Amino acid sequence: MNKYELTLELDVIMNMLQEEAFLDCSKKVISNLEQINDIDILNYMLDEVDEALILLQRMGKFPIYIKSDSDIDYLLSKIHKNGVLEANELSEMSNLLDTIFLYNSLRI
Repeated sequence: MNKYELTLELDVIMNMLQEEAFLDCSKKVISNLEQINDIDILNYMLDEVDEALILLQRMGKFPIYIKSDSDIDYLLSKIHKNGVLEANELSEMSNLLDTIFLYNSLRI
């Protein structure tokens, strides 16, 4: 970390963010985040944050139907390799798709 990131205590913020993450794959993404300096990318990401805030205002909290210990990356990899999912894995994928469908149906 550079001195500016340390001054802003970005490491503390990142740790707090990881504690709030629901899925292990989200925690991995957070730990690999890098600073972005491209204004177009930043504006796009801020638009996504605005959209998420609107969803939270409408619903009070965003429903997530999948379990926190679900390994979505593994399931997607298995599907990509034409693997056969077991019943409990199919149920987890169904819950993930329900979450995605609900999110898309609430979008502006």
